[in-house]
Amino acid sequence: MTHFKSTEGALDEAVTGYFTKYDADGNGHIDRKELRQFLCAFFEEFNIKLPITDEFVDATFRELDQDKSNSIELEEIKVYSQHFMATMGKLFGVE
Repeated sequence: MTHFKSTEGALDEAVTGYFTKYDADGNGHIDRKELRQFLCAFFEEFNIKLPITDEFVDATFRELDQDKSNSIELEEIKVYSQHFMATMGKLFGVE
């Protein structure tokens, strides 16, 4: 998490890279299957130890899909990632 505090735009860059990689069909949206793959890779790379259950994926999907389009756009996942990392930083004293 400290990596994102020390590098301007690092979080957006990482999220954009993951989004592009896991948008398997290239339609500019992430579905639930793609979201699971995205979360697994992101959490592994940044050593985030949370279980990625079906319930977690569904709850995350609902939270991310702010416009209720039943798909997640890049901007929605960027906003969520910023909020998530800020919350984790507060919980673990990395602000």
